[in-house]
Amino acid sequence: MNRNDGYFPFSESGKFNTTFRYYQTLNQFEITKLSLIKFASFAPFQSNNQLKSYIFDVGIESVTVRAKKNLIDTFQNERIRVSPWNIDLAAGYTYQISGQSTNKTLLVSFLGGLKAQFHPHFKDFYRVGPQAIISFLYDFGIMKFQFISTYQYYILLGNQNDFSNTLRMRYSINNSNELRFDFIKYKNEQEFVLNYHFMF
Repeated sequence: MNRNDGYFPFSESGKFNTTFRYYQTLNQFEITKLSLIKFASFAPFQSNNQLKSYIFDVGIESVTVRAKKNLIDTFQNERIRVSPWNIDLAAGYTYQISGQSTNKTLLVSFLGGLKAQFHPHFKDFYRVGPQAIISFLYDFGIMKFQFISTYQYYILLGNQNDFSNTLRMRYSINNSNELRFDFIKYKNEQEFVLNYHFMF
């Protein structure tokens, strides 16, 4: 979602990117997302260089899960928040549908990979499984829109499968300032997020 100026086009990178959340009713802070290191690229496939799209993200990611009722891993309807260590790995291809001769570009991406999370709440203290990702990215200069859907298959190791659907909008004020709006639908909740980004 970053501007293409100063970046490889349709890519994102960062270190120690952190999102905090404050729960007023509980009077506590949460590290919603911490990317110790992240690289992502949705660059379109070109047959002359076999360029692949990819995601590599290591850090902490808070998730909402069903609370355990007892020690034999049965679950109840109550939801709780946990903050596991998180590793995202995915690779695939992006295809450019339009925009070869204009400043408007539509990209469609298909990626597959692995997601691993580590926390005492999960069975055997971790959940690991394959994941599938599909993304639609529309770029027309100062505005970008992205719809990205992910699905993680954890059931083989006794954990709950998970998914998310995200609609993102980025408005670039200038080279250093951006506004971003996210609507995210998770398996157990949904949220709206408004962000201001300052880049230097």
